Amino acid sequence: MTLQEAEQFWLDQTTDEDIQFALFAEPRRLRRPKTGMKALASLVFGQYKDLCNETIADDRVIWLAMIMSEQPGEGARLLGQICKLARASGMAICGEPVSLKPANWDLQRHWSGNNNDLIAWYLRNEFRIVQTKWETRLWYVPPGIELSVQVQLASKRLPQP
Repeated sequence: MTLQEAEQFWLDQTTDEDIQFALFAEPRRLRRPKTGMKALASLVFGQYKDLCNETIADDRVIWLAMIMSEQPGEGARLLGQICKLARASGMAICGEPVSLKPANWDLQRHWSGNNNDLIAWYLRNEFRIVQTKWETRLWYVPPGIELSVQVQLASKRLPQP
């Protein structure tokens, strides 16, 4: 499956939905599977962000810009479907773990804003971690796929007086 076919498959199987997050003034557009799954995601095909936050064009990578679950277990289910798409298309997935609470989050449901909890969730779902002191990326590379990516470690030094 080519990059374009994988992207078209994702678009055909999902619908747009605007979700409001407490952190942002404007809603973010995510996609929900047409099956009615209680989870949404935003994917960008053919690119990822390196550890310097530079966007790198790469036809072998899907950038997982965001994923959220409205019901326990549904996020993992959707992530599994995205990983299945990556395996079928011979692509890797890269993302940055950022814990964002939706504005209409059910107060009866537990919320952990701790990124370490989010990283642990990705690790339980077959992702691997790559990080510097300042940035973290999570990678899913399907079995049988060899992938070398551009990794640039930058030193962020404070300006000298």
